[in-house]
Amino acid sequence: MEPLNPKDAQRYAGFKQWSPYEAALLLAGCKPLARGQIPEPEGNTPAFNLIHAIQICGPSKDLKTPHPPEVWMRWYSEHLAGRDFPGFSQMAWGAIQDATSSKTVQEQSVANGLAPAAERSRRRSNWRDVALTYVVETYRTGKYKTAHVFYQTLVNKAGTQNSPFKVRDRELFLSEIGQAVSEKTIQNAMPEIKTAAEQQRN
Repeated sequence: MEPLNPKDAQRYAGFKQWSPYEAALLLAGCKPLARGQIPEPEGNTPAFNLIHAIQICGPSKDLKTPHPPEVWMRWYSEHLAGRDFPGFSQMAWGAIQDATSSKTVQEQSVANGLAPAAERSRRRSNWRDVALTYVVETYRTGKYKTAHVFYQTLVNKAGTQNSPFKVRDRELFLSEIGQAVSEKTIQNAMPEIKTAAEQQRN
């Protein structure tokens, strides 16, 4: 299948809803077919593994009900990214996420009748939006042999002045977006965290 490019990502991010097949292709880093077309299975590929995952635990198990892009991205981020399907394209997911957030606060406020501050809060729907800068800075200023040790450091710092986290059920929790951040989530993000921290050191 043809790889997803930023132009297509931005175009699809403008749609109010994605079908399950569109979501599977987009989140697997592939360019969707013309709207309404259903792709034929092509073996054990990320896109079709994702379709299978949607049938098992996704927001549209019947593969018929469309949902807004934010719903698909949240499901992918919380349940799949870097876990069951490590081969999926994080770059594609990031491109779609960036495109979805590309509308200005003013445009969204007019459309939704929201004040700018409320709109900014609504757009911050992923743990990376809220906490990645802090997580990278914490990693940069310390030495951690394992992701487990680093996660425990974040837990121990939760509730302090600079930390965006609280602790709920022994897990990191972001009250701003009502989302838990598990040790597995941080572990999966470690390559990104290490790269960003190294760039800051340089």
